This record gives sequence, structure tokens and C-alpha cells, in this order.
Amino acid sequence: MYNDPFIVDFNRLNIVALSFIPAIVNLIILSYTTLYSPKTRVNIFFSSFVLALAIWQIMEGFMRMSKVAEVASQWHRLSEISVLFVIFFGNLFVFRFTGFYKKIPNKIIFILFVLPILIFFIALNLRLDSFTIKQSVRWYWITNPEPTTLTLLNSVWVSLGALSMLLLLWYYYFNSKKNSPEQKKLLWMACGFSFPVIGGIVTEIVFPLVFKIDSIPTTNSLVTTFSITSIIVIRKYKMFSYSPKHQWDKIIETLNEGILIVNNKDEIMYANRAFCEATGYEFSEINGVMANKLFFPKEELISSEGETKLKNEGHTQIEIQTKNGDKRWMIVSDSSYTDRKGKIIGSIKLHTDISQIRKTKENLKSANTELEIYVYKASHDLRGPLASILGLIGVGRMEIKDQTALKYLEMLDTSAKKLDTTLAELVKGMKIKEIHVFDDVINFEDIISGVLKMFEHYPGYIWLKVSLNISVPNDFISNRFIIETIFQNLIENAIKYQNLKEDNSMLQIEVLQENNKVKIRVEDNGIGIDPSFQEKIFDMYFRGTDASTGSGLGLYLVKKSVDKLNGHIRLTSQPNQGAIFYVTLHNTIAA
Repeated sequence: MYNDPFIVDFNRLNIVALSFIPAIVNLIILSYTTLYSPKTRVNIFFSSFVLALAIWQIMEGFMRMSKVAEVASQWHRLSEISVLFVIFFGNLFVFRFTGFYKKIPNKIIFILFVLPILIFFIALNLRLDSFTIKQSVRWYWITNPEPTTLTLLNSVWVSLGALSMLLLLWYYYFNSKKNSPEQKKLLWMACGFSFPVIGGIVTEIVFPLVFKIDSIPTTNSLVTTFSITSIIVIRKYKMFSYSPKHQWDKIIETLNEGILIVNNKDEIMYANRAFCEATGYEFSEINGVMANKLFFPKEELISSEGETKLKNEGHTQIEIQTKNGDKRWMIVSDSSYTDRKGKIIGSIKLHTDISQIRKTKENLKSANTELEIYVYKASHDLRGPLASILGLIGVGRMEIKDQTALKYLEMLDTSAKKLDTTLAELVKGMKIKEIHVFDDVINFEDIISGVLKMFEHYPGYIWLKVSLNISVPNDFISNRFIIETIFQNLIENAIKYQNLKEDNSMLQIEVLQENNKVKIRVEDNGIGIDPSFQEKIFDMYFRGTDASTGSGLGLYLVKKSVDKLNGHIRLTSQPNQGAIFYVTLHNTIAA
């Protein structure tokens, strides 16, 4: 029996992310509301609710990090107890927040909440509940409640308590004044509650008790949505404090973004501290100066009927010159500045300095190039030793007679060949990127015949009926290596993913020249590709079917090759109805 509750593994970083970080967020919210908000009942109940949530999240985290089942069970019971207080204080907060407390007597609250908590608290401490705990690869420990009377009553009470909070928030949302601050607060809070309440009831109560399948501990992390919406309501809608209008000047001056306000004559009327620091000017130096002459392109503002309007309202990246002549890149968000009657009297420009971001992007681009070179060289260099391994496996097959050893050699051979294919495709992908010469006269019939010959001994090829229709009467100039890559991967897919339910597997390849381009059509009657996967099939390492045994690089290389030739590729397919790839390539000599 393990009595030490701290036999835990703190290296389970995913649990830290899913439990302790959300708990810390809730504790920060608790500190903020406790220190800076008025001491009202709604604030006290909210703070108590947030504290209970944080404690529950911590208990859940320690349970997941426990090294042995006995310790995990101890933390689970503490977690169950903390849930009781989450439901209790959560309902008290919602009653106050919505004003529902005026309609419900204290006796009802005692009967529905206080009395059940006392009963379940005593029962849980006496270990009268019943649950099973099992190990999980992803969650480390999973607890499934067993359908005993106490467990069912506890689960029902928790579910109804959570639903009562959610339903009250939505009820008061739909019955509050439209677009009022109160309705907006209720909307955010209701949305924040919806995800953990619905998700938790379904995955942690309905799944194990009704469907007899393992619970999925999603509630703990989903509660983060409530924390986020709470922050929004507290900060944006001032749930527990007064309006910040009296602090607007202070807020604007402490912003990291630069604010510039100009009138209809494009004269600078206001600039905050951040803008002055970014440009190197004192406000007194630029007050009343024409902004477009000082910072912006002359074409940015145009005049119409005596009023200055922004040519392009929205987000724009521009380069401005500072006082000392340096250049700075800014993202500028423009909006019209109007008076109370709606008449445009100027514009407000919000400036975000992205000079460092652009520099970082350039450095990242350089680092990415170096990484690609490293991957290319590493992949290329690894193929040498891998070829030796494959050779030794071949020699071993001839000299070793033991069947068990031969079986292992076969497995080694399969894995080594798969690795060799992956490395070859990585090298091919890097090679395609570095190609800049497109002066080969393309003989499509010769290329396709060569690719088909390469697959003659490929598993499943003998079952495939191939038909060709090639008509390219004029010279087509491109890069032979890239064209071969396109056909090799499309043909390989047609061979690998044949529909075994079809009596006659077929592959039709059509290449037709139209003016200065060729249109390629590759059709098969294989297993097809589900429409939900079709947007992702050209992504690196994506596999669109469980039957896939490849590296996930084939169609990625096809798309990379087509893009390199400034072509276009599209797909039409349905499950068990085959697939058709349409490729359009342009003649380089015409370009």
C-alpha cells in the first residue's frame, strides 16, 4: 500500500500543459479579482469558484502524474471532492451573476446543493464510491465510474449542477437586452461553460456509465475555455469593476503600438509615446506636420470633395524613415476618424513595428536553407551505408538456412528498403527545389514506358491493365527529371491502391498537347480518396488511407514538381470509385 501521495512523475510535460498551466491561469484570475475587484458577493463566489477549479485541476494533474495506481486512486478521490465545490460555488456565482438568486429561496439552495455536498463528501471520504482505474498511453491513468447507486447519484448531481449553470447563462442571455453589455458578458460566459460542461458529461460520465467505454478526461483541459472567456469578460467588459474611460489617456500612452491621428488635411494632430519612440521625434516636432510627407508615400491619401479619405483602409505594410534616417517596417491599420454626426474628420493609424520580425524571417529563411542542405547531404550520405546493409542482407539470405533467421532478415530487408525509399524521396525533393534548368525535349512516351518498365516486378502490377493515349506532335521543353517524378509517383499510387473488389484493375494515361501546354490525365479504378482528405493529400507525410504503406511523400513530390514547373494539378475521386489526376504543364520554350 502506497501512503505517500507524491509518488509522481513531474516529467510528464503534457500533463503539466493540460492541468497545471490552466490551474495557474485560474489562480492568476483569482489573484486579480481578489486584489483589484470590489468585494461583492458575486465577486466572492466567482473567486471561490475559480479557486475550486484550480484545486480540481491540480488534483487531476497529480493523478495523471502518479506512478502507481494506488496513488492515482488517492488523487482521484480528492479530485472528486473538489468537483463538489466546483459545482457548488459555480452555481452560487451564476445565481448572483444572472440575478436568479432573487427567485430561489435559501432552503432550496440548501436542499439542492449544501445537503448533497455533505452526503457525498462523507461518502467519498469513507470510500463508498466505486470506480476502476487503468493505465493509458496518452493519459497515463483513466478512471471509469462503476454503476453503483452512490456513484450514479453523484454523477447525476454533478451533471445536473453543471447543466443548471449552463442553462441559466443561456436563458438569461436570450432574455437580456440585445447588444447590451450584460448580454455580451452572458454570451462569453455561456460559451466558456458550454465546452467543458457538454464535453465532460459526454466523455467522462456518459461514455463509461452508458456505453461502457473508457472515459476521456477532456473536462480538465476544456475548462481553459472558461478561463479565457472569464479573462475577456473581466478585462473587456469589466465584470467586476468600473468603466475605464477615465484611464483612456494612460492606456493609450502605455500601448506598445504607435497611434497617429491626422485631420482631413493630413496634419498630425496626435501621436502617442510608442509612435514617437519608434520614429525618434518628439510630438512637438511633428505636431501639425503633413504626415504623408514625413513618413508615408504621397499616394496613400487622396482628396475628394474637400474631404481626405484613405485609399485603402485595412492593414498595410510600409517602410518609414525615422528622424535619424533609419528605415523601419510597420504594419499600419487605418480607420476613418469621424465626429458624432458620422462625418469624416481625419484618420487613425495604428502602427506596429515589424522590423525585427522581418529580420527574423530573413534569418529563418537562411537557417531553413541551411537545414535543407543538411537534410539533402545527410539523406544522400545515409544511402551508402544503407546500400551495404541491403547487400549484406542479400548475402545472408544465400548463406543462412535457419528459417527463423531468414524471417528476421526478410523483416530487416523490408524496413531497410522502406528507409531507402524515404531517403531517396527526400533527396529527390531537395533536388527538385534546386533545379533551375528546363531545356530537355520531353518524349512523354519514352518517359512513361520507362516508368512502367521500372514497375514490372512491383507487387500488383501484373493485375493492372494499362492503356496509353499520347499525342504531343510538337516539341515540349521542360525538365525530364521532374516529369519522370510526376509520372513515377502517380503510376505507383495506381498500382499500390488497386481496388481488390474490382475484377479488372485499370490505369489510363492520357497526354495531349494544346497550344503551348500539355494536359495530362491519369485515371485508375482503385480504392479512391475520401473527399474529406483531398485538401491534404499533397501535404508532406500525409496518408489518406490506413492501407498506405508508403512514406507519405509521393503526392507531395508530385505537387512540388508541378509547382516547380508553374503547372496546375487537381483531383476528382470518390471512395471505391477510383481517382483521376489532371495535370497541366506549360511549354518552357513558349514561356
